[in-house]
Amino acid sequence: SHLQILKNAYHAGINEFIVFEDDVEFSGGFDLYIETQLTAVPDDWNFIYLGWADFKGFEEAMKTSINEWVCKPLNPFGLFGYAVRGREFMAELIKFFEARINNIQRQYDEYLGDEYWPNTHYKMYALIPPLVHYASMGTNIQNFKKSSSK
Repeated sequence: SHLQILKNAYHAGINEFIVFEDDVEFSGGFDLYIETQLTAVPDDWNFIYLGWADFKGFEEAMKTSINEWVCKPLNPFGLFGYAVRGREFMAELIKFFEARINNIQRQYDEYLGDEYWPNTHYKMYALIPPLVHYASMGTNIQNFKKSSSK
């Protein structure tokens, strides 16, 4: 669904949009902080995690704080709430996702954290504190083939 949203926005000529998954919860104070946090994001952004976690740990990610409201996570994951900006960025992200679609072994957010962000010039930031969370840990849709271990 994330790839389809990107494609639809790109083909519709949209330059900027926000995505929320259907099973998220908004943090208390979302409506009070969202404008403050978004205006604290550097102007060069292409992707903003509105909700996120970090495989290296939240405290490690905080070492990359840009200001009191924004950081640049080390190895972010979670596509439950995010903003996208830039036509060239969208086109590159579509190609990145499409290159993995036939042999996908993990969720797209893991590929972003492991492979995409360390190797692109496009700018990613995350809000502090995250304002969107999963209603429960994990995802309500899993389409991956399970391999049996012997």
